Amino acid sequence: MCDFVGSLEPDNQPIIQALADSATVFTEKYIGQPLGKRQLRLVCSRGENELMDTYYRNFLSNGSYNYLNSNQWLELPCYAESIQNVYLTSWGSQELDELELGSDYDFDLWSAKQRVRLSYNIFINDLFTQYSNLIVDFTGGVYESDGTIPSPIDNAIKFLTKKMFEDRGETQTNLIDNGYNVLLSNYREGVIIGGRI
Repeated sequence: MCDFVGSLEPDNQPIIQALADSATVFTEKYIGQPLGKRQLRLVCSRGENELMDTYYRNFLSNGSYNYLNSNQWLELPCYAESIQNVYLTSWGSQELDELELGSDYDFDLWSAKQRVRLSYNIFINDLFTQYSNLIVDFTGGVYESDGTIPSPIDNAIKFLTKKMFEDRGETQTNLIDNGYNVLLSNYREGVIIGGRI
């Protein structure tokens, strides 16, 4: 990274590394996907309104309200190579109730957006009165077949690191320029709503 930034002074190496780490985190937030192949956890939580009796009755009448509906697909926020576990849990509880693949849930890793759904075998009343969180553990991220970060994203991180190094100090500058946008345009995803990774 020091060669790319153009600084040969050893004293600048910790500064450049810290800027590169910041640029990496910023780029992950900017494209809306984690970089590199790694273990990820998606947590979806229901609001208090969804646990009320009125909401439950409304669900029974038309069955199309939230992520915990049986037989509705939940799209994962980034590419997923495999799914390790799916759990249901309640607020304030440390206990994770593991679901069984095939009988409680199934998944689709072959579509453009990988996804998970709960099956009809879960007793729907227990689903609405007992559980408040859905947790999906999976392996994914943005990476090439060998597990490395794609070169356009790597170059964008290097360009951003160099710009932050050159423009450090009191002068305010616009970090995101057209080159950064173009390099990342094929990798940007929409904002994740109702879940976090």
